[in-house]
Amino acid sequence: MFSDAWHSVWHQYLLFRKVSQHAECKACFHARTKIHDRGISFAERLGYAREWRDHLRDQYHDRTIYWHNRYASRSKQGVLTIIIDSMDKAKFAWPQYEWGRVDKMLDTVRRPRLVLTAAIAHGYGTFFFVADEDLTHGADAFLDVLERVLETVWAECRREGLRFPDHLVVQSDNTTAQAKNSEVNVFMAYLVVRYKFRTTHLMFLIVGHTHEDIDQLFGLVLQVVLRVVKFQTKGELVELLRTRMRHLIENRGETLHVDVLEHVRDFHTWLAPLKVELYNCWGTRRGVEAPHAFSYKLRRDLDSHEAAAVETRRGCGTDVMCCVKTYMHSPQLQQSPLVVLPRERYAAAALSAGPVAMVQRHKVSEKRKEELMDLALLLRGQPYNMHRGADDLERFVAGPGPASFPATPWLQAEAADWSMPAQPGTELTPHLPETSWPMRVRFKR
Repeated sequence: MFSDAWHSVWHQYLLFRKVSQHAECKACFHARTKIHDRGISFAERLGYAREWRDHLRDQYHDRTIYWHNRYASRSKQGVLTIIIDSMDKAKFAWPQYEWGRVDKMLDTVRRPRLVLTAAIAHGYGTFFFVADEDLTHGADAFLDVLERVLETVWAECRREGLRFPDHLVVQSDNTTAQAKNSEVNVFMAYLVVRYKFRTTHLMFLIVGHTHEDIDQLFGLVLQVVLRVVKFQTKGELVELLRTRMRHLIENRGETLHVDVLEHVRDFHTWLAPLKVELYNCWGTRRGVEAPHAFSYKLRRDLDSHEAAAVETRRGCGTDVMCCVKTYMHSPQLQQSPLVVLPRERYAAAALSAGPVAMVQRHKVSEKRKEELMDLALLLRGQPYNMHRGADDLERFVAGPGPASFPATPWLQAEAADWSMPAQPGTELTPHLPETSWPMRVRFKR
């Protein structure tokens, strides 16, 4: 019987996979462990249960703030909310084999992998970017994706005669390699000092509770594309995403954009003349979590409570300040507003309108190239006949063509007019305009 064979032999070698492979929240794990600990009293268990309930309420409160910003973006109320994340690249080994089991000749070769990054600009469009694994996937790649999305939204607003949003909210995963770092936050401050937005916000959900609607989007990709059709080339994957995801995105009233990311622009070098480095707050240290909400605005736009808390009274009214909160739902700032980009420093840097250099790709070793060329030769022959996949492998080994950077008319455009005072917001989001769900009427037959 299976049970006898399992307990006698196979339980030593095989493990059942967990329902979810996502990292678990430390607070949830600690509370659940204590609640089931038989060595503590019932009163202590009840205390841990109350703490767990409060923790779950707090993470849900953060989600409601994100949903509020998402609604404001979809209803075109002056807020642009963008959520960005990347899918597990283990699912994107290519070329994909159309048969179930892999024979020994193919099993010995590790195929290259693709990285699928998605961005949802709520109310405007859903974006997919397909990139090779040897392309950098750090802060520069995150900013490149963000800037491409902003350019597309700006062009769409001009085409449809809409006002470009005044406020930017970027929701991201809690990873220092991509978004939670100095480079991304300096860029958010740069957008304010350039008058591209009145305020910019970089927000993170509580660690272990970061999975939101973009993860649902990845689930749709898995269900509609990866589990249904096998692809041999990057171009085929791009076309599958366009054809199989278009109706799902258009049903939400948004536009689908799918592109191959061949090069990543060097935002680090471009922003270096500002000589601004933000530090000491990105990673969790000694059990203390890093802040989860960063808001950038001009000094003159600080409200009365924020202005009273500023330690340095001197400064220009157009200096960029940062308001930091421990969590998105925190009613109070973690510290007094901090000057992160003085106007005179930006003026002295004289930055170009956008990055003009590219980040070098990770070098593929000669041994790895030979391995992939052998795989291409093997796939081209009998019984596989995967000529398209073999051709794409050879192009990958040869490397990309010359870099071609996308146009940046939005970054190059003249500054917006922020002469009008900022509108007051809500208690938890004072930097954003107050929005609410409008009343609607439906007359039934």
